[in-house]
Amino acid sequence: MELLLILRILWDRRVVVAIGLLAAVAAGLAAGHGRKAADANALGSLRMVLDTTDSQLVAAAPAGAGTLPTRATLLADTLSTGAGTALVARNAHLPADQVAVLGPDALSAPVAPSSLATRVAAVASTTRTPYLVDVLADDVTPIISVAAYAPDRAQAGRLAAATGAALQTLLATKDGTHSAGYVLHTFAQVRTRRLPAASTHQRVLMAGTAIALFGSWCACVVLATGSARRRRARSVSSAA
Repeated sequence: MELLLILRILWDRRVVVAIGLLAAVAAGLAAGHGRKAADANALGSLRMVLDTTDSQLVAAAPAGAGTLPTRATLLADTLSTGAGTALVARNAHLPADQVAVLGPDALSAPVAPSSLATRVAAVASTTRTPYLVDVLADDVTPIISVAAYAPDRAQAGRLAAATGAALQTLLATKDGTHSAGYVLHTFAQVRTRRLPAASTHQRVLMAGTAIALFGSWCACVVLATGSARRRRARSVSSAA
């Protein structure tokens, strides 16, 4: 009898339940793959460092050195914009709609809350993208790390190199005179490697995460509905 009541509540709230299912599936994919394209079989990596024209390695406390980490993070995030993504795709000779670029801001909590459906759609579209570039930077060091995921090693290497060229272009574009005092150096050349196929452990992790989250979501829906009904019943009794 209680099971039938629970099922009826879930059916009555089927839109909310469906949103929870989408969120659970997205979380499961994220748990298994992380920031990685779903169809990627290879990784191309590249590391660059933002420096002043009068390098910190030569000059003592050159002008602008203190802002280098922040500038590196902003430059990396600029690459994740529509214009930045299009530039990477053009450099790699790929269709823009097949390339996704994640910047450092993708790891941060959003300043303004977005709807659950919008965030799930964003995750789902990323996992369907065959070419994914993950650009990492922080506010501690002026180092920008590029991880380019593609179906094979040759494509991953080209995508990483194209991302490095795009960063150089964006830095120059921001500086109309091309001499604002900041330069990008590549200190770790492009390296490629094959990625291991999804293991049984990863598949179990994805399924387990999705099931656990969906079960918790359904439990919250049932409890919230029951609590609302009890409050309404008490209100009716008090009014009577």
